[in-house]
Amino acid sequence: MHWINNDLERVSACLAIRRVIGQCNYEVLAKLVEAIHEEFDITAKITATVTDSGSNVVKAFRLFATPFCHATSSNILSSQLEDPIDGETQKKQEIRDMEDQAIENFLKITTILDKRVFDVIYSLPPQRRSASHTLNLIATKDVYKQIDASLKNLKESTESKIKQIWNKQGRSTKASDEIVKKLNGLFVIHNETRWNSFFDAVDRFRIFINTRKSDLKDVFTHFNVPYFRPAEEDYIREYVKIMRPLTEALDVLQADKKVLIGYLLPTLTILMNKMESLRRKTGIVNCKAFISSIISALNVRFAHCFNEEDLCLAAMVHPKFKLSCIKKGERTAMLEKLNLSFETFSTDSTTSSCRRVVSEDSDASPNKKNNFFSHFIGHLPSHQRLNLISF
Repeated sequence: MHWINNDLERVSACLAIRRVIGQCNYEVLAKLVEAIHEEFDITAKITATVTDSGSNVVKAFRLFATPFCHATSSNILSSQLEDPIDGETQKKQEIRDMEDQAIENFLKITTILDKRVFDVIYSLPPQRRSASHTLNLIATKDVYKQIDASLKNLKESTESKIKQIWNKQGRSTKASDEIVKKLNGLFVIHNETRWNSFFDAVDRFRIFINTRKSDLKDVFTHFNVPYFRPAEEDYIREYVKIMRPLTEALDVLQADKKVLIGYLLPTLTILMNKMESLRRKTGIVNCKAFISSIISALNVRFAHCFNEEDLCLAAMVHPKFKLSCIKKGERTAMLEKLNLSFETFSTDSTTSSCRRVVSEDSDASPNKKNNFFSHFIGHLPSHQRLNLISF
């Protein structure tokens, strides 16, 4: 779980790990989650629970979660971040939903008379979908949804050769030693459970192509793998160029400590700007469709985030961003809402113990993160900058 302490620092802790014995269905998950909340006496303190899109988890919260009464500062994981799905999958999902609804509405008379049916009611907090997980879905699924046959063939032929080299490297230490001997380093092997690992793996090929092409060809020859065609080399370069902004945004949002809710809207804004800039460039020939797919997916998955008042306020009070991601026509109104929020905060007795400190995240962000957000630094006229209050 995560919370902000009295020093305005983000704190994280693992409260419990529970083993599920037998079938892991939605009811078992709901019971376990509720029991943990009660054990640590945090039921009334939880703003929202962050989850991925697993079917049993989603169903547990769909049936037992309390609804949001209003927008909260936990909206970094918007409930609208549903996975866009194709027509066939959508039909299957609708059928499953209808079956669930039928089960809920039409019960056997013996079940209704069984008093235990009324006991199986759990109380869970509102659910939020992980924004980082959503970006990963865009990078691994959505990006390929609008490609034509020629780009699909180019992608498959390139990745086939890459995977053959991965298999050779992982087969024996002797093969790894040969690669190190030729390239003075190993290939990065993709791991399904680690976000951005596929990008990192492809980027390593790009580096070898640009700096040690002759040695790379020798490695392919040694393992009897056909070397990349010129179009496949271009594909690798273009893929890395297109996916880099997305992976950088994912790195920002999945940080362990130096990330707050106020990072979401600026991160999405910069990501969209970078993708639009790439779409206007003429140097990308083969992979233009990837850019369109990413932009479309961002608009679909995150469309509602910019209408979330608390997300806007969270970005405004962060010294790095201020009013940079607020539309000019909305800044006056948002400043009034911010003043109202501060008045409410300052009169709340539960906040009186907060010390007058600034979170270390304000000034101690890593260089990589500063580079990503450099677009926002110094872009606001002085008369539009928000004078922040130091708590």
